Amino acid sequence: MADREDARRSTATRLAVWARRHLTIWITVATTTQAALLAITTMLMQLPGQSDSVITACIGIVLLLAALSVVLPLIGARAERKARTAEELDDKRRYVTTRVLRGSAGELPRLGQLSATDFGVTPTQYTTSGRDPYVPREPDDTQIRDALSAPGPPYPFVLVWGNTKAGKSRITTEAIRAVFPEDTVVLLPASGAALAELALSDNALPSGEGPAVVHLDDITVADLEVLTPAVLDAVARQAVLVATMTAGRRGQILKSGTDSTRVARTALSRAHRDGQGHELVFRPPTDAEREQAEALYPGETFRGSIAETLVGAIELFAKYKAGPDDDPAGCAIVQAAVDCRRAGLTRPVTDAELSRLFALYLPAIRAGVPATPDTFQQGLRTWAAVPVSSQVALLTADTGDGEAGWKALDHIVSADEGARPIHPGLWAELISIVDPSDARAIMYGAENRGEREHAIAAGRKAATSPHLEEAAVSAGYLGILLAGQGEVEASADAFRQAARSQNADRSSMATLQLGIALSKQGKIEAATDAFHQVIHSRNPHTAPLAALVCGKMLEEHGDLDAAQDAYWQAIRSYHPDHAPRAELNLGALLAHAGELSAAGEAFRRVIASNHPDSAPHAALNLGIVLASRGELEAAEQAFRQAIASGHPRHAPPAALGLDQVLALRRGEAPFGATPDGGSEGDEVPPPEGGVPSTSG
Repeated sequence: MADREDARRSTATRLAVWARRHLTIWITVATTTQAALLAITTMLMQLPGQSDSVITACIGIVLLLAALSVVLPLIGARAERKARTAEELDDKRRYVTTRVLRGSAGELPRLGQLSATDFGVTPTQYTTSGRDPYVPREPDDTQIRDALSAPGPPYPFVLVWGNTKAGKSRITTEAIRAVFPEDTVVLLPASGAALAELALSDNALPSGEGPAVVHLDDITVADLEVLTPAVLDAVARQAVLVATMTAGRRGQILKSGTDSTRVARTALSRAHRDGQGHELVFRPPTDAEREQAEALYPGETFRGSIAETLVGAIELFAKYKAGPDDDPAGCAIVQAAVDCRRAGLTRPVTDAELSRLFALYLPAIRAGVPATPDTFQQGLRTWAAVPVSSQVALLTADTGDGEAGWKALDHIVSADEGARPIHPGLWAELISIVDPSDARAIMYGAENRGEREHAIAAGRKAATSPHLEEAAVSAGYLGILLAGQGEVEASADAFRQAARSQNADRSSMATLQLGIALSKQGKIEAATDAFHQVIHSRNPHTAPLAALVCGKMLEEHGDLDAAQDAYWQAIRSYHPDHAPRAELNLGALLAHAGELSAAGEAFRRVIASNHPDSAPHAALNLGIVLASRGELEAAEQAFRQAIASGHPRHAPPAALGLDQVLALRRGEAPFGATPDGGSEGDEVPPPEGGVPSTSG
């Protein structure tokens, strides 16, 4: 009975949905049928001898059809909305599930359901058995927990960095457990790119009464390059973002100083502000910590850090060092896996990939040993993946966020840095076997190691990703690399692709870089169009910078009126960096045009901005202008102001200018110098301004 009822309901729903989707046909059929029945009813009413029941039935049918012509489409629309909502929910669940290490949309894990290994702690015999008590470490514990406890929204981005096996993952895990309730929702993104997609998607991040926790373990430059301010703002509205990072990788990014790591450096600076970044120093335990550790882990002798002891690092180091003699095949496999990590590949390396690389590495360790499938399997299963007494192996099976594979122990990766160069044949082979998503990480890794040719090759592959946003990110970085190699036309093509990004900041920056590439090709009109497109976007960072760079280009090509207009656009943005630079350039332009009074006023406004680079440069230029006008006392004060700044580029020529002024006042020599502006427009972000030409 119930089945028949369900069948009738299903049939009615299908009819309603059909009526909604074919509304015109339904209305036509219903209206025609109603008209026909109405005509029949009217005719019957006029014929003698017709019963009232027949006429009443006809009228009832007409009214029913009239009602159904309206009700059925409404029911169909409601059924369609319900089906669409269910489909969207399923899509969302599938979408989120492919981008997180644990859980799915609506079913994200709670803090109390997660183990330390879920947060990136290396599995050992103790974590496997569930008997892995934590040894407190002060003052680090308190400092990290205080950072996590910062009120919001916006909630903090807390970064913990340090050397390998300093205990970053474990101390961060325990801090999270100490600060947040067990029912806190935890998001474990598969990568920075996955987090960026989730953060910018509707309702993809968890929301509730308190903040959720988003955790990224062992982040790389590839992760940071997609954590734009828009992404971090979206996360901060709903969650505390916690990440760990090696000190070496962090240092590489901060020292790079190039536009290729601009987003990564900005993300790091976000974590460092307000004391939200914490360095965990690698050190042996204190006497009190060692005493507590030995009580909790009887039988262990703690040398080095506690984490290093628990994973059996000393035994693993000894095994790896003896590998070339004890098991060359296994050692070749481990070296290949280690170099994949060093090259930037953070996901597990599959059997098929390792097998291909194995043939490259084995001859370098032991000539004459055939790189057969049997040799590979034997080296992997009987040596590389066999754990030592701590139940930790040199290679650990790991599914990551996709296909199962193998991951090299962090200790061994760090040990090979500076001790063994990456195999020169790895780059081309690895780039050829990975997909475009992985090629992007290798692009960053190769560039950080000075392998520009391989970075460009990886970038070209990464830019072919079927994921448009991922491809746009890679294309933007590729364009910077190509521009650095002088391949201006190819870099312009890459920037055009990057400009198609759906991320407004990234698209605007790529368009700005496209304008610079076009200007270097001599395509001034096209470059101007690109700069104006950025200016009209009103992007708070790139629009003032585009106006500044556009002004410099137009000035160099003799269009001084248009250059002044562009500089004024940058000046009126009141951007703390680009506005003073633009006014510095405007002052130099006016000085060259003979408008010394207006130039002096421009330089005075730059000095008043207290910009660390432009203000000393403006003081130098003001001194030159005043000296040229014979205002020697005021010129002396301006030069002394530039000297007092101690600026390494502008103080020395200011000292020369001061000497000339003093000599001029003694009647010994004429003054000869020309103000100049900055060198903005050569690259993005622009470097410091140039040094004025001062003759003796």
